[in-house]
Amino acid sequence: MDNCILDRNYADYGAGIVCSYSDNVMINDCTIIFNEATFTGGGIECDNVAIPILTNTIVCDNTPDQINGNFSDLGGNTIGTDCGIPSSSDIDGDGIVGVSDLLIVIKYWGTDEAHADLDGSGIVDVVDILIIVADWGPVDG
Repeated sequence: MDNCILDRNYADYGAGIVCSYSDNVMINDCTIIFNEATFTGGGIECDNVAIPILTNTIVCDNTPDQINGNFSDLGGNTIGTDCGIPSSSDIDGDGIVGVSDLLIVIKYWGTDEAHADLDGSGIVDVVDILIIVADWGPVDG
């Protein structure tokens, strides 16, 4: 898996990724955030002989855990809670994901402005606009 975003998925096990019966799963330059599992593997669930290999990947703010099971860390990874990634695409905090949030992303296009970098990739780009579009409308909760 290269250059993927797994964001806000729900499952009983492995809401972001489930690795099973394979020891050569490569995960490179991915962002695995805000996924929620009922039992284990909020970000990644590794069972049996699965040992995924992570490189330059963000695995953050997943519930109940980031990674359940073994994995190989080849470096450049950020794994944990509160990694500074915005939990909402409602950047301006007005309770609605809309035009003003889109304009903020456009304003910071091509920069590393953290509050407009919704996927936590280190640069504000088309993926951040796609997140705004996907979340368009009133904020839940």
